Parts: sequence; C-alpha cells; structure tokens
Amino acid sequence: MGKTSIAKMLARKLNGVYLNLTELVLNKKLYVDYDPERESYIIDEEKVRKEILKISIKHQDKYVIIDSHYGELTPREVLYKIFVIRCNPLTLAQRLKERGWKELKIRENVQAEILGICTANAIEEHGEDLVYEIDVTNKSVNEVVNEILRLMSEEPKCRKFIDWLSIIPLEKLSTYLT
Repeated sequence: MGKTSIAKMLARKLNGVYLNLTELVLNKKLYVDYDPERESYIIDEEKVRKEILKISIKHQDKYVIIDSHYGELTPREVLYKIFVIRCNPLTLAQRLKERGWKELKIRENVQAEILGICTANAIEEHGEDLVYEIDVTNKSVNEVVNEILRLMSEEPKCRKFIDWLSIIPLEKLSTYLT
C-alpha cells in the first residue's frame, strides 16, 4: 500500500481527478535531464507548476488529487491541503527491497523518510498551515483515506509531525544514515 493507491481511492471517493505527477512529467516531457546513477529524471519545476495550474483550472469544480513526492510544486492558489504520507523507515526499506530497488535508491528514499524531506519542502514552500502528515505504517488504504477525509472536514485539535529519530533507536537507523 502506498501513495498511489491512497491517491486513487481518495479521488474516487471525492469524485475528483487523479493526477500522477511522474506520468505527467514523462508524458509531457517536463524534465531537463536524466540522472542515470539515480535512474530518475530531473524535472523542470516551472513547467510542472504551470501544467498543474492548467489542470487545476480545467477541473476547478473538482478536487485534483496529485500523487507526488513534491508538494512544494503545486501552486498555492490551487491548494486545499497537502497530505504527506509517511511510513516507518525500516518498513519502507523492506518494501523497497521486496520491489527489487537498487541499494542507492533505497538508501536515498529511507534517508528522505527519516528526515521528513517531503514535509520540510512542502512547509518551506507553503507554510505549516496546509501540511498534514499521516503515518500509514500498518494501516489499510481505506483507513488512510478515511483519515484524510476527516482531516479535510475538520481541523485537528492538536497538530503533530512525525519524528522517526525520536521513535526508532538510532542503531536501527544507522545503516541508512551513513
């Protein structure tokens, strides 16, 4: 279970539009280069922002659910809320290994999860008021989507952000931090 399954179900429940940012970037060639070592494209952030804005305006009567690691790329004027899907880094590492990911990609993704990079980038660009984290470890897609729907309809009394370094002993994470 991951962000794509959650985003697709959320779009269905809201009768919204699902947008996979990776597919959009590849289909519209919204990148400037390819990094063979990391096996990923380097996106043209400005072109991506413009395309998201176009799609949001086209579907202004619906929620556009964006499946992405880059909440900071969505123009603020079309944002409702940003939900950052978080997963226990050790669980994430195991899932990525099972999918056959290369060690470098696993390490980078786990490091980003430990440090909360997606959250930090979204907050830096849009402020803390629009960003919500959800720990999806050991939760079903339906549980996560229901939590998002609840957060869309009501503000939490107490907002907290996930700090894996205070939850998981450092010796368990040290493999990914070197």
